[in-house]
Amino acid sequence: IIIVHLGGFPLNTQKILKLSKKYKFKIIEDASHAIGAVYKNDKIGSCKYSDICIFSMHPVKIITSGEGGLATCNNQELNKKMKLLREHGIERDKKKFKNQTFSPWIYEQQYLGYNYRLSDIHAALGLNQLKRINKFINRRNYIAGIYKKELKNLPIKFQTLLKDSVSTYHLFIILVEKNIRNKLFKYLRNRNILVNIHYIPIFIHPYHKPKKFNKNKFRNSLEYYSRAISLPNYYNLSQKDLKKVIILIKKFYKKYGSKKN
Repeated sequence: IIIVHLGGFPLNTQKILKLSKKYKFKIIEDASHAIGAVYKNDKIGSCKYSDICIFSMHPVKIITSGEGGLATCNNQELNKKMKLLREHGIERDKKKFKNQTFSPWIYEQQYLGYNYRLSDIHAALGLNQLKRINKFINRRNYIAGIYKKELKNLPIKFQTLLKDSVSTYHLFIILVEKNIRNKLFKYLRNRNILVNIHYIPIFIHPYHKPKKFNKNKFRNSLEYYSRAISLPNYYNLSQKDLKKVIILIKKFYKKYGSKKN
């Protein structure tokens, strides 16, 4: 099962691990949004409650290497397999050869692998960014705190953070009433506030149409999709712009919405 720490909010991986032992499945954490996040005082990526954890280093993420990503695990066999797959499946350690041929030029392709290596330049950028990760996350948490404080009296729902956890707030997602979501989106976009929707349910995309998914089986996804909006949250978001977003949302609700009960 691939679990997603949406917006940088850690899931209850301890509970999912218990299910994996009962039903005999493996766990991969999609932590594309969650590098630097904490769950039960452990960093996401420790793989204490999973088999493999993957991160994205795309330019819009918490830290970037320009492109690419990384994976972590606590299992030597998985570690070996991932390293082989990233380099065309090629093994150069003679102790691990399957054929007993030891000429100096010999290497073995043991899997049909890929060219998934991060270049030295990208890695250097990623390492430099890693030194600043706490600074980036603290700023995002600060912005999120202002949003919550200023918008708490409106009919808006925020993501729930688990106890003993830290979110990266890669996204600041709110849920609003279904009947005003599109109106609020257009209202803010028309005023140069680049809100977005994260994400469109996968089965809606044209690629999956031939599979004829039964939408009634994905009611939670559709309900979420009809209500979600992501507000701007990034390191360089100024106090002035943050205040502008909040003022506009309050003006919108004063004109179109209802007050929270």
